[in-house]
Amino acid sequence: MDDKDRIAMAWQIHSAIMDWIGKVDVKASFTLTLDVALLAGVVTLSKEGGLLSGLTGSTLWLYRVGWMLLFLSGVCAICVVYPRIWRFRLKHEAELDGNFIFFGHLKSLSEAQVKEKLIRADTDKCLTALANQLARVSRIAWRRYRWAQRSLALVGLGSALLLASFLSTYTHDWRG
Repeated sequence: MDDKDRIAMAWQIHSAIMDWIGKVDVKASFTLTLDVALLAGVVTLSKEGGLLSGLTGSTLWLYRVGWMLLFLSGVCAICVVYPRIWRFRLKHEAELDGNFIFFGHLKSLSEAQVKEKLIRADTDKCLTALANQLARVSRIAWRRYRWAQRSLALVGLGSALLLASFLSTYTHDWRG
């Protein structure tokens, strides 16, 4: 494999990772939408005279823990999609030779500085820059997928507890 193929392969890997990041953002958006819809339903059923308004005992405990888990699921989903741009490091990192791929590094450089970086970028510097970027976006993707996992687990558990609370109340009301 020659250097040109190595650079092309690195860009293909970068594209795949960015695609995975886009997919986890969609999953988090779905989970956040589900969280909001379920919480809206819980609020509606909890109003005066609603099915969940007069809960007591273990049913109240299930209800409280359930909505708290839904809330935490939403927080986890937001952690997936929240952009993390570490501004205090960017200017220093931009001045290093191996950082000329990420827009956060390029934004503080003039066109002449960017041009100079590209002119001085031999194959080794390109591969170093791509390796840096691949390592960073891989860590970002991993973190986002872990937050998405937590979010999905919490929405499932919270929904189950709220369903148990609802069914307990419904069964109690139905039996008279």
